[in-house]
Amino acid sequence: MLLAERQELLALEIQSTEEESSNFGLHSSLERTKVQNLGAGRDTQCLVVIGHTVDGVSEFIYLCNKQSSHANSSAVCVRRIALAAGAPHHQGR
Repeated sequence: MLLAERQELLALEIQSTEEESSNFGLHSSLERTKVQNLGAGRDTQCLVVIGHTVDGVSEFIYLCNKQSSHANSSAVCVRRIALAAGAPHHQGR
């Protein structure tokens, strides 16, 4: 999961991740990659990254939780990323 403040920055992050991982012989399936606005707001539009279309979605399942563009899910995602990475977290946040 990548987080970015703006959609333009997200396209750059996806491209950078693909370029860096290719140094190790790894490649992302950009055709299967999806983007979503985690804050309350409009749905994410499709992005074009390295000549591939990355579709925008309004909801998806991440670590057994439905994440929706229409119900500010960013705090839940950030907490779950911290749990997955083994970082300390605070229950009430």
